[in-house]
Amino acid sequence: MSGATTFERSEFEARLARFREMMARHDLGLVLIDRAEFLAWLTGYDASGTRYRALLVACDGEPVLVDRTLDAAPYLEVSPYNEHVSIDDSTDMLGAVVATMQARGGPLDRVGIDGASYNLHVTGFRALEAALPATTWVDLSDDLEALRWIKSPAEIERLRHASGIADTAMAETIASAAPGMTERDAAVTASSAFVRLGADRGECGPITAGTGWDFLHGHTHDRPLEQGDVLHMELVPWFGGYSARLMRN
Repeated sequence: MSGATTFERSEFEARLARFREMMARHDLGLVLIDRAEFLAWLTGYDASGTRYRALLVACDGEPVLVDRTLDAAPYLEVSPYNEHVSIDDSTDMLGAVVATMQARGGPLDRVGIDGASYNLHVTGFRALEAALPATTWVDLSDDLEALRWIKSPAEIERLRHASGIADTAMAETIASAAPGMTERDAAVTASSAFVRLGADRGECGPITAGTGWDFLHGHTHDRPLEQGDVLHMELVPWFGGYSARLMRN
């Protein structure tokens, strides 16, 4: 675990302990985690959903991530855990998850899932049911959300840092605003500030000019701004996986 913005191992261990307390309350031998927010909360790794991947958390031992071979190194860079099953892109990922569950995941009579996950679609869940017909699937979506409601001091510090990036980027972008510039010019200023100030990425959020009440989520245009135009900026920097949002007109 060597990522520049990762948490201390003790932070993840405390989260895992709370997670397993939840498992015990539901009498679960295994939980399958596939939503990015909860994967990041447990491991520090914010994986893309290009292909299905899942973290398997048993009652003891390290959580096991089943993911693309391509993503093994990024996971191991930020995660406190070393258990990773690498799957090449020609292999059925859901089948690989099931095989890993059967081989090393612990008891499978009651398995927890995130029923509100946008990664496990209906077809995928039906495939899980068909592959493991004796398993009772327990929806933990409400419990999982509740685990993240109360932020630790380390998480609050991330939120403060992200907020500071938003404040500075907004001030710099407002200072640069002038007739003749475009919305895209404003976006370049905000995005550059994000990257310079240490944000996870440079995507800045909606920046658009317009009138009325229904333009706030509009598009970025190349029309030069004129005196009197209303420039709306919604900046959403991420720092270490935590986001702050700031809107100004």
